[in-house]
Amino acid sequence: MTNIFKSKLKGSLLVVAVVIVGIGLSAYFTWLLAPVETEKEEEAVAQPTVPKEMKAGEVGELQEDETLAEVNPEAAVSPVRPPDSPMPPVVFNTSGTIISIEEDGLLVEGSGSNFEDQKSRILNIKFARQTITTEKGQVDRYQGLEGLNCLSPGRGIRIESSQNIRGKTEFFATYINKI
Repeated sequence: MTNIFKSKLKGSLLVVAVVIVGIGLSAYFTWLLAPVETEKEEEAVAQPTVPKEMKAGEVGELQEDETLAEVNPEAAVSPVRPPDSPMPPVVFNTSGTIISIEEDGLLVEGSGSNFEDQKSRILNIKFARQTITTEKGQVDRYQGLEGLNCLSPGRGIRIESSQNIRGKTEFFATYINKI
């Protein structure tokens, strides 16, 4: 009888051991495959930071309750953008007429194309070592402050920048093209 008792005991212990291992494995895989809390994921996801030079300025932005016709009736007569076309969030170029030549840049009467309200404003265009000034047709090229020597007040120019110039009256120019 002890043999029968020992074999039943061994069988029972084996069943209990298999059940315990099964429960342990089941709990482990449930924990392993459980979804991670969404709150922690949201905290971990960082919002991309926009560099200062790529952020839009605030000059000439329309308020929510304003319309272009109310703020600038002249834009309805001679718009700088097609009527009812939205202002892009990023603007890299504009045009204008040189008012004066400064030591490190230009004062320009801008066309208003880099402002949502399309109003002409005085722009303070800064030159850097990388600024390229070209003659009409891009035959002659001048780099940096040397480009100021070939410009004159009253001259029409196109201005390009590597910065977002939307809503800004002062920025560095990458290219100045005589018109």
